[in-house]
Amino acid sequence: HKTLMIACASPSHKNAEESLNCLRYANRAKNIQNKAVVNIDPHSKLVNALRGQVEALAGELLRLSNRGGGKVDNERFTLEMLQILVKGGKEAQAITIGGKEKSPMI
Repeated sequence: HKTLMIACASPSHKNAEESLNCLRYANRAKNIQNKAVVNIDPHSKLVNALRGQVEALAGELLRLSNRGGGKVDNERFTLEMLQILVKGGKEAQAITIGGKEKSPMI
């Protein structure tokens, strides 16, 4: 995004000092550079990182179980559950594991 500044300069000798001050101010304002930073709550950042790890681990477990290289504990994890965990989203937040109800995260 660009910021626009309109500076009014007068050709009159009576307003020469005011015109110069206006042009100097416009020149200083032109050189201002801002760097926007997104404020992220450390707790939310950690939760998002952990969700990413859960998705990655569920994907790896699903991949191994499909290849026959690993055995899935069907009492705790079903293939449908792993597919939902890999997708993420609200459905993954509402999953219960091992009979323990998991409250949805915000």
